[in-house]
Amino acid sequence: MKADTLKKSILQYAMQGKLVLQDQNDEPASELLKRIKAEKEQLIKDGKIKKEKPLPPITQDEIPYDLPQGWQWVRLGNISLVNGGYAFKSSEYKNTGIRVVRISDFNELGFVNNNIVRYDYNSKLEDYLLEEKNIILCMTGGTVGKSLFIKKLAEPMVTNQRVGTIKILSVIEDYINYSILSPLTQQVITESKNSTNDNISIETIKNFLIPLPPLAEQKRIVEKLEEILPMVAEYGKNEEILSEMNQKLPKQIRQSILQYAVQGKLVEQNPQDEPASELLKRIYQEKDNLIKNKKLKKDKKDYQIIKDNNGNHYEKIGNLSKNITEQIPYSIPYNWQWTKIRNIAFVTKLAGFEYTKYMKLADQGEVPVIRAQNVKAAKLDLTNLKYINYDTSIFLERSSLNKECLLMTFIGAGIGDVALFNINKRFHLAPNVAKIEIYNNYENIDNKYIMYYLLSKTGKQEIFKFLKATAQPSLSMDTIREIYVPIPPLAEQKRIVAKVDKLMQLCEELEIENNIARKSSSELFQSIMQNYFTQKESPNKIIDLNFKRAVLSAKIINELYEEKYFGAVKLEKILYLCETHLGITLNGKYKKEAAGPYDAKSRYEVEDILKIKKWFDVQKVTNGSVEITKYLPLENCHEIKTLYNDVFAGSLSKIDKLMDLFKGKNSDFCESIATLYAVWKNRLNNNLTCSNSELIADFKMWSKSKERFYDSDLLDRILFMRRKGLTPDSNIKK
Repeated sequence: MKADTLKKSILQYAMQGKLVLQDQNDEPASELLKRIKAEKEQLIKDGKIKKEKPLPPITQDEIPYDLPQGWQWVRLGNISLVNGGYAFKSSEYKNTGIRVVRISDFNELGFVNNNIVRYDYNSKLEDYLLEEKNIILCMTGGTVGKSLFIKKLAEPMVTNQRVGTIKILSVIEDYINYSILSPLTQQVITESKNSTNDNISIETIKNFLIPLPPLAEQKRIVEKLEEILPMVAEYGKNEEILSEMNQKLPKQIRQSILQYAVQGKLVEQNPQDEPASELLKRIYQEKDNLIKNKKLKKDKKDYQIIKDNNGNHYEKIGNLSKNITEQIPYSIPYNWQWTKIRNIAFVTKLAGFEYTKYMKLADQGEVPVIRAQNVKAAKLDLTNLKYINYDTSIFLERSSLNKECLLMTFIGAGIGDVALFNINKRFHLAPNVAKIEIYNNYENIDNKYIMYYLLSKTGKQEIFKFLKATAQPSLSMDTIREIYVPIPPLAEQKRIVAKVDKLMQLCEELEIENNIARKSSSELFQSIMQNYFTQKESPNKIIDLNFKRAVLSAKIINELYEEKYFGAVKLEKILYLCETHLGITLNGKYKKEAAGPYDAKSRYEVEDILKIKKWFDVQKVTNGSVEITKYLPLENCHEIKTLYNDVFAGSLSKIDKLMDLFKGKNSDFCESIATLYAVWKNRLNNNLTCSNSELIADFKMWSKSKERFYDSDLLDRILFMRRKGLTPDSNIKK
C-alpha cells in the first residue's frame, strides 16, 4: 500500500469514529452545536459578522455512513465562518505594506515566500485578515482544492480573491483540517471542480459535510493522528527511496555488466584463442562467395577495418584507406577486432509496399508474424501474435525468419530493442522490425554476444547516433549496418555469453528478493499501523461497511463468476436484496437507475477492495455492442471463505438460500426481480395496495428501458417471488 493511500485510509477511519474509542461520558456533539449556534448569534448581535441565509438541512440521502453515538453530521458553514478573499488589483501591489496571500503563495506544506506582494492596509481589509488556526483553500485553477492549515503566522496577512478562508468556531481546528483532508471532503472537491471547470464556490465549501464527534473525542482523534501521520510520512519517504533504488539499481547493474562484457573486462583473455581477425577473414570469404553465387548483392560501402601497429584504425576499400580512429568507441583487447554490422551480417526489413500489397494479418494462420510489440530487450514476447499464410511468406522470402538471427525494432515504441530469434519454426517480419543475419552459419560469431553488445550502453549509442529526428523517430537499414561492433575470439564470445547469462539471472533473483523485502516491509508497517486504529477493547466488533460489502460481494462472485450470465448487474441486484430483504446492513445508498436500484459509489469502492486484496480482478469485456463486467480470481481468493464465515456468521443460511434463487438466472431476471421488489416495497411504505397489475404498472414506469419486459414474464416473476417468500416487509424502510 502506498503511503498516500494509507494516509487516506487512516483519515477515513478517524472520520468514521474508528480510530479511538468512544467514551459514553463525553458530552455529545449536539450540546457543542448549541453553543456554536449561540456564539454565532452573539457575533451577529455584536455586529462582528453579518447574518447569512441558513444552510439547508442535511437530508438522509446525503449521509454517507452511520456515525457513532454522540456524533452528529453538520455542515461546515454551521460551525465556522467562511469567506473568499478581497479583489485586489495587481497593478496596486507594492513592496511594503501587509502581505497578500494569492493562490500561488501557499501549498499543503506552508507559505511560499518567493515573489511576495503587499498592499497598503486599510479598514476594508479587516474581514480578510488571517489568524492562526485558520484554513485557507484554493478555489480555482489547476490546484483547486489545495489547502493549508495555518499553525503560525510570521506576519499579518490578508487573502486575495479565490482564496477561501475557514475560521472555526468552538471546535478543535486541527480536527476540522483533518476532516477536510479526508477522502469524504476531497471527493466533494473533486466532483465540484470536475463539473465547474476547476472551480469551487464558497457555497460548496459551506456545505461540506463534517462528521462531528464530542469535543473530548476530537482531541483524542487529533492526538492519535499526530502520533500516526508522521510515521506514515516517514514511511512514504523511505518508500520513495526504495522504489527509486529498486527501479534504478538492477538496471544500472545490468548495464554495468554488459558494458564490462563488451569491453573485454568480464572474462579473462586466453592467448590460445584464435584471434578475431581470423574469424572475420572467414566471414568476409563467405560473403564474397554469396556475392559470386548471386545470392547477395555487392555492397558499395563494403570495406574492412584494419588496425596498424600504433593502434590507429582505418577503413580500407581496395587500395584506398581512411583514418577512423576518432570514431572507434573504445580500446579493446589485443586479439579482438572492430568491424561494422554491414561487414558481418545481412540486414533487411519487410518493405512498406510489400506489406500493403501482399500481407493480410489474421488472428490465426500458418506463419506467425513478429511485430514491434513482440520484440523486447533480450527476449521475444510471443503473445498476441498475428499470422499470414505460408504462400505469402514463401513469396516474400527475403523478410522471412527461418534461421537464427537478431531482431531489432526500428520505428515506434521500443525503438532500438533487440532480441534473439532462435525458434525452429518459420516466422515472418512485420514492417517495423529489422532482422540481422550473421554470415557463415554462426560458426564464427555468437548471435547472443552481438545482442548483448547492442543492448549495452555503447551499443545503444551506436544504434541511435544517426537517429532520424522526425515526428516518429526511426532507424534506416543503412544506419543499422553502420553500427561499430567489437568482435572477440569465438571462444571468448562463448565465455562472455555464459558469464552474462549467469549474472543476469542473479540480477533477476536480486530484483525479486528486493521486491519481496519491500512488500514484506510494507505489510509489516501496515500491520503496525493497524494496531493504532483497531478497537480491540470495544465491546462490539466494528467492521467497516465497505469492507463488509466487499466480503459479501467476493462470496457471491466466488459462487457465481463461472456462470455465463454473471456480471455486475447480477451482483448488484443480489446485494440489494441481501440488504433490503434480509436486513443485512451494508450501507447501500441505492438510486433509481435504468437497470433497477443501484449504488454506483459502493460498487466502485468494492471493486477497488477486490483488486487491492487480490481476491478478484475486474475486467470490462465487450460482447457485441454491450460492455459487461467479468471477475477473474486472484491469488488471495482462498481468504474469502474464512472472512465470509466470520463476518456473516449469523446470516450464512439465509444468504445462501437467496443466492440459490439466482443461480443460473440471466441478468434480465435479476434486474426485474430487484426492480419489482423496489416498487413493491415503495407501495407498502406508502400504504398502497400491491396487486400484480399494480406492481407491473409501477415496474413499467420505473424507466423507459423497462418497456422491453413482457407483462407475462413479469407476472411469472411476481408469482415466483410470492412462492419463494421474496416479498418486502412493510416494516423495513431503507
